[in-house]
Amino acid sequence: MKSILFSPHKPSSLSQSFGAQNFGWRNCPIDQPAEDRIMQVLATCSYGLQRCTEILDGSGLILSKPDALKASELLVLHCKSYAWLGACFYSSHIMLFKLRPKHHYVYHQAMQIKYQQLNVWAFTTFAE
Repeated sequence: MKSILFSPHKPSSLSQSFGAQNFGWRNCPIDQPAEDRIMQVLATCSYGLQRCTEILDGSGLILSKPDALKASELLVLHCKSYAWLGACFYSSHIMLFKLRPKHHYVYHQAMQIKYQQLNVWAFTTFAE
């Protein structure tokens, strides 16, 4: 029996459309091992979400323009790097980093933060 982590589909060319230049990694050597690149993208993915969360946690209901732009930029970076990871593993038939409708929703949240300058944390139902 096959593991659910492996895809029966053929590899997608989607992973080829995501490159280091899309994330601003100009100093990233292209000849480095693939595992190092994956770890860098994973770190970037985590950093984008964590830093955005810090900005939103430290702000009030209305964000300043610089905070809104930075939080939005970081959340989009998280979405792009998560999509890159999904495409990378999908091309190897490994079903990690699945893109679900909530991934698309997170992108819309990033655009909402950017244009409306509202702290989306004010509309959540979770508490620490």
